[in-house]
Amino acid sequence: MSTAGGTDPNLAPDRELAGAKTVISGPELDDSNPEARLQSRSLAGTDDQLNLLSVNHVEAVSILEAPAPASEPVNLVEAFLAVPATVFGVVLNAFTGFVAPVFGPGAPFYNSVLWGLVESMRRQYNQLFVNSTPALDLQTTGEPLANGEIIGTLNGFDPDGDPLSYNVPATGVGAPAHGTVSIDAAAGTWTYTPNAGYSGPDTFTVTVTDKVARYHLHGLGQTHSASDTISVTVAPPANTNHPPVANDDSFTTDEDTTLSTGNVLANDTDADGDTKQAVLVAGPTKAASFELLADGSFTYTPMADVNGTDSFTYKVNDGTVDGNTAKVTVHITPVDDTPTAADDVVTTDEDTAVTIQVLGNDTSPDGAPTVTVTTTPAHGSAVVNGDGSITYTPGANQNGPVSFGYTITDPDGDQAAAAVTVNITPVDDPTVIQAVPSAPAVSATGAITYTVTVTDIDSGFADLEVITTQPLDGTGTVSAPVFNSATGTWTFTYTPDPQERLDAYGTATVEQDVFTITAVSGGQAQAHLQVAATVDPAAAAITNTATFPAPEGGASSVHGVVLGADGTAARTTYTGDGSAANPYRSTIVVVHPDGTITTKTVDGTPSSPLVGADGTVYQITRTGELSAENFFKTTVTLIHPDGSITTATVDGYPHEGVVLGADGTAAQTTYTVFGSGANPIESTVIVIHPDGTITTETVDGFPVGVVAVGADGTAAQSTNSGNGSVEYPYQTTLMVIHPDGSMSTKTVGGYPDLAGAVVGANGTAAQRTIFGDGSAANPYQTMVTVIRPDGALISETVDGLPSGQSVVVGVDGTAAQITRTGEGDVANQGQSTVTVIHPDGTVTTGTVDGYPTVGGLVVGPDGTAALSTSLGDGSAANPYRITVMVIHPDGTVTTETVDGLPSGQGVVVGVDGTAAQISRTAVGGSANDFETTVTVIRPDGTIITETVVGVSTGDGVLVGADGTVALTTYSGGGSPTNPYQTTITVIHADGTVTAETVGGLPHFGGVVVGADGTVAQTTNTGDGSVANPYQATVTVIRPDGTVITETVDGRAIDSGVVVGVDGTAAQIASSGGSAENPYTMRIMVIHPEGNTTTTEPIDGIPWGHAVVGAEGIVYQTSRIGDGTPASPYRTTVTVIYSDGHTTTTDPIAGAPVAPVVVGADGTAYQTTVTGSGSAADPFVITVSRIAVAQPLAVLV
Repeated sequence: MSTAGGTDPNLAPDRELAGAKTVISGPELDDSNPEARLQSRSLAGTDDQLNLLSVNHVEAVSILEAPAPASEPVNLVEAFLAVPATVFGVVLNAFTGFVAPVFGPGAPFYNSVLWGLVESMRRQYNQLFVNSTPALDLQTTGEPLANGEIIGTLNGFDPDGDPLSYNVPATGVGAPAHGTVSIDAAAGTWTYTPNAGYSGPDTFTVTVTDKVARYHLHGLGQTHSASDTISVTVAPPANTNHPPVANDDSFTTDEDTTLSTGNVLANDTDADGDTKQAVLVAGPTKAASFELLADGSFTYTPMADVNGTDSFTYKVNDGTVDGNTAKVTVHITPVDDTPTAADDVVTTDEDTAVTIQVLGNDTSPDGAPTVTVTTTPAHGSAVVNGDGSITYTPGANQNGPVSFGYTITDPDGDQAAAAVTVNITPVDDPTVIQAVPSAPAVSATGAITYTVTVTDIDSGFADLEVITTQPLDGTGTVSAPVFNSATGTWTFTYTPDPQERLDAYGTATVEQDVFTITAVSGGQAQAHLQVAATVDPAAAAITNTATFPAPEGGASSVHGVVLGADGTAARTTYTGDGSAANPYRSTIVVVHPDGTITTKTVDGTPSSPLVGADGTVYQITRTGELSAENFFKTTVTLIHPDGSITTATVDGYPHEGVVLGADGTAAQTTYTVFGSGANPIESTVIVIHPDGTITTETVDGFPVGVVAVGADGTAAQSTNSGNGSVEYPYQTTLMVIHPDGSMSTKTVGGYPDLAGAVVGANGTAAQRTIFGDGSAANPYQTMVTVIRPDGALISETVDGLPSGQSVVVGVDGTAAQITRTGEGDVANQGQSTVTVIHPDGTVTTGTVDGYPTVGGLVVGPDGTAALSTSLGDGSAANPYRITVMVIHPDGTVTTETVDGLPSGQGVVVGVDGTAAQISRTAVGGSANDFETTVTVIRPDGTIITETVVGVSTGDGVLVGADGTVALTTYSGGGSPTNPYQTTITVIHADGTVTAETVGGLPHFGGVVVGADGTVAQTTNTGDGSVANPYQATVTVIRPDGTVITETVDGRAIDSGVVVGVDGTAAQIASSGGSAENPYTMRIMVIHPEGNTTTTEPIDGIPWGHAVVGAEGIVYQTSRIGDGTPASPYRTTVTVIYSDGHTTTTDPIAGAPVAPVVVGADGTAYQTTVTGSGSAADPFVITVSRIAVAQPLAVLV
């Protein structure tokens, strides 16, 4: 495309030639002279980089055909300044052109340095002093946009690199006549926007400027601006079709009359004159038939009896496009119609209402009719509802057909009548549970009896049945309902589980058991009622019972029932006469704590069964006879707590009996009767370990003492052989069977101590033997042999005869032995030596004057060994004296000698190693003149002595687990002037002393020291007369020295006061016994907190002493009844809680066999017996498990 104006970018000189163009005029530089154009370019030099703009090639959308704008007018000042610059520039450029063929690049004498200097001067001059005119070349970029806009490029350029600005006049010369132009200088584009609706040509001019504010030199003919004009053509829009226009119509017809005149297109238009067609959009809703034709005609037939307005919509189409949618309204003129009513028949069940839609088959063309019931049904009621339906409710228990009439009335008053027939189907009327009252709960069992009243119109009592379910969420039981024909009611009983009653007692919420009553008629369930039975709380309840089966075949019982600490009960019976035809057979029956029973029958005659601490039952039976052909055999039977059974049989006659260890280990020794020096008697030890494994070992010799079993399951047996002759000297063998079944034996010379082997709690076994005959040549010597748990052997020999008891082994394995020397006279005063073999193997000996007192040597659980000896003959020259010697676990020895005779049971050693001994002195002739002194040696060697007036009781001094020492003494003669008095003296663990004196004699049960250091003593006063009745006083001294004294009517019975591990003290007292003054039993409990005391009467005769269980709960067994048929023996257990609350179990049939046994978990076990023991009425023994609930106040 050619340009007709503007500046030609191909002719724009660079800055180097600007000065030259300003001085040349004439045809040389005319655009029409190509030769001049080439000459002008050659002046710039061939190496110049010309700034040329390419011409844009565009399609024939915009045409550049405007004439070139006028040149910028000459500024005289600038022209004057341009003369020297132009002259200098021409000279410089001419010089450069002249020397270029000689010194320029490629010339013969090219010198880069010289040529570089010339070129540098020329360029620097052009850049600093010469300005060139900017260039502009307007072009279009393509087809016009959819909105008619035309876009093009500016193609502006300045040879000097000056910034450019663009301008298009808004009006006047150069402005577009039919639009606007916008320029985006940054993008280098322009946009032409035509006026709305315009099409055709238009022209506009764009001016580019680089002019700066300051004056500067430039060549002639160079200016600061350039212009370019471009023509554009806006194409006219394409010819468009106008959519037709539809207008709403309205027509009228009579009810039930077809409308077929009129045309919907009659009032519609089309601007283009196109042929119109009608197109249906939505048809009418009240037409029975309708058709719309394309020419706009239609046929409309209304539904029968319909009036009002109806409508349909359509749109017009001109063959190309659719027009708008129009609405056609049809007005249906109403005419008067008569309603019609049709009869209705419906069915419903007896006693069930039914709603009849009577208008469903009726017509009322003139509008919604009114429904009216005109005839009343024979029974029941017919009610018209708001929607015109009728609800009929049959009479109670009525069936069969029933009818009533009704009319419908339309809005014009026209009426029609019809009838409704209701067929009522008979149904079986359900059984109705009318009431379920209940009686109060029975206190003994918590049982509640319910009475059920049931009615059924269709059935008699013979066809009715009442059944119940068991509780849904509990463990109680519901009995089967029983019908009472006299009252026409059913009764049943709900009995809660005993544990549920205990749980209910221990919670603040109401515990309930839920079960369902169902009434049945004719074998079909008809009615249900859920009952929530409230569980009657109980503080103590019998949770289960187990009864020993009666002995069969005339069997005899051995020692009745044996009850273990955990509640396990065992009884052994036997049958037979020992003949070959009828040998002895023994049956062991064990009732476990959970009520399960295990029975085992074995051959042989039994001994009494034993029950271990863990509930294991042990039984020995013997078979055979004293003959070589059928010698004795011994069988040990174990029934474990889980009901499993272990048996072991060995040869020999049983020696003593089975021995039980604390861990459940059982050991039995047997021996052979026949023997000689060459063929000695043999002893066999059989050990049944807790896991059921059996170890059997046989050694020579006759068994000495009973087999010993330690707390860890170690079993030891000593045997002796020989006859003391030179050929067969005495020998003693100590055999130890360790818990793992391994065996250790040690045979030593000498005659064994007859007490036999001793085993400590840690498995240390010891045996002492005696040597010598007491002569000077062969003095007495005593050897102690110790076998440690690891099998290590230790032997220690000392001079003298062993004194009294056997070797003593403490819980920690400390072994101690007493020997005595001397004759005990003035010339050869007697002495006692204590030899202690400590667990580490070291040996400590201590010798004191005198012979051992009653009780002998004592070794405490911590290894403390203590001995008391007595000296003197009571004379003034040689008064009675007691020496207490203590060998502590570390080997140190403490001794203390005090005046007086030994009193009580000898020296006592507590768990912590505290040793105590009492002595008595008399300062006058009356009982009041006796004084009792208690000597206490603490584990650290500290000695405390305390002297009180009076004589100590038979139990002597007691040492508690914490080192508390307690002593009770009494004084007085029992007369009014010299009454009996009892003093309780307590040396507390911290060394302080508390002494309390009360009236009366101490109860024979003696003083008691609890595990926490609480001391209690019961005293009795009175002679049982009306004037001076019996009274029992309990004095409690707490560890802090607090003294509590409480008195209850009656005389203390049984073993006296009982103290629990928490310090709770309990005492039983009885009074009366005659017809006029019957027995009255009371239990008094002194609780640990403060001075709280509970005193409660007890029915019947207390059976044994009270038992204080865990958390201070006290249990007491009593027997009620006199054993006659009218008043048979029964047993109750009274429970007193730590908060003082008291409850008594329901009576248990039978007399108590023994006091209640309380397990570690607080569960009590009571054994009772019924029957007379005859064949017709054999003894029946029952074990009842009694559980107690924690009081709500102490629950955590």
